Amino acid sequence: MKRLGILAVILILGMGSLQTEAQETKEETEVMEAAETEAAEEKLPILFFHNTACGSCDGTADFVAAVQEEISYYKEAYPYELQCYNVFQTTGKQEWEKTAEMYGLKNEEYIYPVMVLDGKMYRGMEEIKKNLPEAFLEACDISAVYFYRKDCPECQDMEGFWENFPEEYKIAELESRTGENGELIQNLFEKYQVPDEDQMVPFVFLKDTYLAGEEAIEAKLQNMLEEGKYSFYNK
Repeated sequence: MKRLGILAVILILGMGSLQTEAQETKEETEVMEAAETEAAEEKLPILFFHNTACGSCDGTADFVAAVQEEISYYKEAYPYELQCYNVFQTTGKQEWEKTAEMYGLKNEEYIYPVMVLDGKMYRGMEEIKKNLPEAFLEACDISAVYFYRKDCPECQDMEGFWENFPEEYKIAELESRTGENGELIQNLFEKYQVPDEDQMVPFVFLKDTYLAGEEAIEAKLQNMLEEGKYSFYNK
């Protein structure tokens, strides 16, 4: 009888341990699911509406390629989600009507494709491609894009400058040798027509202009952002 009692105690303790582990696993799963849901909610929605009647045609190919080329570099720091709809189909048409009503948009000329980003409408692939980078940075509240290198003496010297920089301005900081950032800065050098002598780090890209080097950035950046017209995001 004594042995049976001991076995019963061991069995009860074991069951209690299993229940505790199961509860902890359940709680961990719930935490992970909540974190994933929160992360998904934080993604910036980029809406794309196309009018594709051909069953074998991909009406999103050009848009997806433009997104990959222009803003994919920022996705890790500033997540986004593409939501594509075909207005030739009933569900897509209903989604467009809902979006248009939500943001007060009108497309009376029935021009497609259309991109809606942060409530603003861009019509036709030419207009979409032209405005996508700046529209995305504005939607993310980015004032300027800063490129640096960890082993760059000037970049290291600027740490104090950034620590004291007004928090109201959000600066996208990109290490020029991380991931595809090197390709991005080269593309931006070309887009902004930056001469060879200015192609360096530290470097700041603003709306329609840039600042090259520690001295120029520290002397001019804050004043230029305060003016408003040089910031990607205007309050």
